[in-house]
This record gives sequence, structure tokens and C-alpha cells, in this order.
Amino acid sequence: MRESNFHFPSANKACVSITLSLYDRRALDCTADLPLVNSLSHLNYLTSSSARIREILTTDGGLERLVRILRTTRVTEDTLHNWKWTLAFQCVVNVGVRGTQDIRQRVVQVGAVPILVEILYAYLLNAETLRLEQRVREAMNVQMERLPVSKIMGFVTDPDIVPSDEHSEIIDPSNTVVSSHILAS
Repeated sequence: MRESNFHFPSANKACVSITLSLYDRRALDCTADLPLVNSLSHLNYLTSSSARIREILTTDGGLERLVRILRTTRVTEDTLHNWKWTLAFQCVVNVGVRGTQDIRQRVVQVGAVPILVEILYAYLLNAETLRLEQRVREAMNVQMERLPVSKIMGFVTDPDIVPSDEHSEIIDPSNTVVSSHILAS
């Protein structure tokens, strides 16, 4: 048997969920993730297709509950938490984008804009991190291309010895002359 939708069973509240044909605000007060995700999935469809549902959400406190879900739910490794956050976000976006001017103002009043700013800020930070990582990789590739082949292969270990032409002689510690061929880059 699944958990009750409500935190206080002594209040004798019924277990309600939102379906494709029925919207009930009480379903958003669910404390268990699975029935809440189910209700949010249906609500996502309703907010995208019904102007009346979008209007009701702004007047009955459903929009505030969706924003509270967004504020309290953190994206983790748990799939249900991720679905819950994503579906609540899609519902708020549907209400804000498809609603009338009054509904849009209500979305701003309940505090959806700071959540959008957080999302955009996280995106910009991630994009900047990826851009910096790409620059580091490019710089390492350029540095590797500029190194002479002899240094890459380990023929010359002393940085002060730089061959002057393609054929040069290097004297090793045993006083023997070694002829090396440097590939032109």
C-alpha cells in the first residue's frame, strides 16, 4: 500500500491525485514522491492544454505549491526527485508562457523569476567551465605541437642544449659523440 497524500492522517483527508480529466488542488500537498510525480505528470498536460486549469492554479494556491516544490527539491541522483522538480518546473513554465497577462503577473508575484535566474546562472557557470576546459586542452595541444620531436621522444634531456640544424652532435657523459637527426617541424 502506498503512502498517504497528506502528512496528518488524523485530519481524515482523502488520498487524491490529479488525472487527465480531474484537477484537485489537494493532490499537490502529497508528501510521497511517487503519487506526486504521477499528479505532476497529469498536471503538466493540463497546464499545456487548458486555459481554465492555468487560471485555477493561480487562484487556489497551486502555483505557490509548485514554486515551493521547486525551492525545496534539489536535483540529486534520485530519479523521482529529478522528475518531481522537472515536472513542477514544466508546469510553472506552461502557466507562465501560455497564460494571460494577469496569470503571468501572478507567476512573477509567487517568486518564479528567482528560480529562473538560478537556473540561468548555473547554466552560465557550467558553460564557462566547459569553455575554460576547452581552452586548456587547446593550449596543451598547441604546446605539444611546438615542442621539438627530440624533446617529446626524450633524446635531449638538458633544456640548454638546443640543436642548431637538422644534423647535430651531442656529447654524452661517456665522452662519445652521438649523431642525432632532428626532424623539422
